[in-house]
Amino acid sequence: MDFLGQFQRYILDNQLLGKDDTVVLAVSGGKDSMVMTELFYRSGYSIILAHCNFNLRGEESDLDEKLVRKYALNHKLPFFVKSFDTEKFADQHKISIQVSARELRYAWFEELRIEQEAQYIAVAQHSNDQVETVLLNLTRGTGLKGLCGIQPIRDKILRPILHFTSKDVEDIAKQWNVPFRDDASNFETKYSRNKIRLKVVPLLREINPEFDKTFIQSIQNFNDSYSLLNEFLAPVKKALFQSVSETLFKIEKIKLQVYLNNGPMVFALFNEFNFSKAILQDLKDSWENGSGRIFESSSHELLLDREYIWLRKLQSVRNEEELLIEHRDVDFQFMNKKYLMEVNKNTEINNDEGVAQFDFDKLTFPLTLRRWKNGDKFVPLGMRGFKKVSDYLISIKLNLFEKDEVCVLLNGNNDIMWVVNNRIDNRYKLTRKTQKVVTLVCEN
Repeated sequence: MDFLGQFQRYILDNQLLGKDDTVVLAVSGGKDSMVMTELFYRSGYSIILAHCNFNLRGEESDLDEKLVRKYALNHKLPFFVKSFDTEKFADQHKISIQVSARELRYAWFEELRIEQEAQYIAVAQHSNDQVETVLLNLTRGTGLKGLCGIQPIRDKILRPILHFTSKDVEDIAKQWNVPFRDDASNFETKYSRNKIRLKVVPLLREINPEFDKTFIQSIQNFNDSYSLLNEFLAPVKKALFQSVSETLFKIEKIKLQVYLNNGPMVFALFNEFNFSKAILQDLKDSWENGSGRIFESSSHELLLDREYIWLRKLQSVRNEEELLIEHRDVDFQFMNKKYLMEVNKNTEINNDEGVAQFDFDKLTFPLTLRRWKNGDKFVPLGMRGFKKVSDYLISIKLNLFEKDEVCVLLNGNNDIMWVVNNRIDNRYKLTRKTQKVVTLVCEN
């Protein structure tokens, strides 16, 4: 069988990669990820190997790392490794080890992708993982979206061997002598996914020897139905969901209220954000008197406000704490916003939204950009006395989600110079004595 040709055709058919793209490969050292790596290597793609050592299996974890490192060295491939204290992270965030490992690895993969200027991250899930995922979703309760399984591409994450079965992967490993290590935890039935793989699926194959093939076809049918539903919903969503930023939407309550008594319609509108029917019913029950309430799904949260419903993506791991800015910096990014900075002698005042101007001679670099904190205070433009940033945000009627997105710019002496996109500090405004101006522009 031409495994390499199948792999390359799958990438082309699903438009996963361009010929000049670079991919970060998530390589654990197990059979699936090592076979995926070999397929990428033989296809001539630009690849970077990334390995997570979760320090959960003692010497076994170190041997996994050693294997991947050796493969990268032998094939002259870029290799990066990150060591995590996974148990400590799980304890601090009160989540399971599995969830902790997932959050840690995907956060680091994205950091590495940006740092190495790669376009995508590739993970080694195959068609048997697809079957297990849908069965697992069924046991937990799911809608049509949950029956669609794993997608070949989502955001920056690729799954380029999704069309191969576990037997295909095993055959490739044997045929090409691909080195790999088995993780003993994959054969323990204490995990739900392992129970499905080791106990449930074999029973279903006894009922239907072609179970894997027919179930994959059913998943494709579910995907077709879901695509059709989304075509119908697309114009409705476009009218309802107003984009505020990459991760934040607002919805006018008066427009959504038209559909409020149509439970299936409301569920379909919010299904991609993983909200259950029970949570959406709770939202409906709180419609009139629940202003300020927050409703959470596994991936998003809704804020019920007076005139709007605000929807944003959950961020359980925040990588950006603060950013130092030197006077030579001309553009930078922080919290999904792009900033442009210019130093010149033009003292003409610019009142455009998102623009702040400061007297250069009053600044001490580096400046600091960070989220606002309780206790922060500044002197709003036009005032003489200090005001707490928290009180100022209340006065301009920002809701909880909007407040959480607010950043402040600090001078080198820790004075707050700007509540970004809102008000500068009166002490740093331009005056008749100003000779040099620092202009900062914030773009969402």
